[in-house]
Amino acid sequence: MTGGMVQALLGLMFVLAIGVVFARNLLISLMTLSLFSMVLTMQYLMMHAPDVALTEAALGVGLSPLIFLVAIRKTGNMTHDKNQKLSGPRDRGPDECR
Repeated sequence: MTGGMVQALLGLMFVLAIGVVFARNLLISLMTLSLFSMVLTMQYLMMHAPDVALTEAALGVGLSPLIFLVAIRKTGNMTHDKNQKLSGPRDRGPDECR
């Protein structure tokens, strides 16, 4: 493969990593993370490591986003807000803990 293609994929990986970190919507962040893993899979294929690429494709594109999606759905938090107050046992009244 050419050096230009490697550089282009590295640049795309950088942009996707920034997108994962700064996305406010967790579903968009999750899709971006999955795309990042797919580009990383292509990088492994270009380095002639098909076993590592297959593992990255199975885990990074398939299983991990599925687990994160279930966690996002169960918590009900679809956005990330820095000002959002985290609730815990100390934030609840005595009647709410039962």
